Amino acid sequence: MHPEAHAGVGWLIGVLAPSSDRRLRNWCLVAALLPDIDAAAYLFGPVAYMNYHHTFGHNIFLGLACTAAAALHHRGAGVRRAVLAAGIVALAFAAHILGDMKLSAYPVVLFWPLSHAEYEIPLNYALGAPINTWLFYASFALVPVLALWRKVTPLDVIATRLDRIFIGFFRARPLACSACGGRCNQRCDGCGEPVCFRHGRLGRGFRIACPRCEAGRGV
Repeated sequence: MHPEAHAGVGWLIGVLAPSSDRRLRNWCLVAALLPDIDAAAYLFGPVAYMNYHHTFGHNIFLGLACTAAAALHHRGAGVRRAVLAAGIVALAFAAHILGDMKLSAYPVVLFWPLSHAEYEIPLNYALGAPINTWLFYASFALVPVLALWRKVTPLDVIATRLDRIFIGFFRARPLACSACGGRCNQRCDGCGEPVCFRHGRLGRGFRIACPRCEAGRGV
């Protein structure tokens, strides 16, 4: 599978997960892309790439390490939450491995470095197969679908406030702007008053300021 498709699958798993939040979504995205770390072997030439791709990244031991790290990162939310996060992150990692075993034409060395045995799902398709092309386009189509359904986009990886602003362009506007009375769906991060896109000012950290708070900052 193409990296974009792996990213799309990881994002989908994170967004649809029970009690999904930004931290879990980011972990799923990382887990879905992590196996391709062994593609770095290409820096040492095509032969190194052929020898090491689908080895030190595509194995169950890295998957277990990633899963354990996710559980530790979520331990502050309680044991139940940590176990849930570990399971979902493990699913995102496994989705990459299984996808490559079926849709890459490269076998996966699942137990590297203890064993160099190679595994693949029969009738493994090459990256150039039509199904991979469709999955590539589907990974992009997922973004607006999930934005409408779950009210979150990959911009959330960069900053939650940025994602909130972007989603706001497509959401209903039930509030009245405190500056002009126009319809809006954003609030000033300073005073909490509703503010429209026309009168809101975007500051550091993608914080929105209404005209009054913006004027206060300039004093």
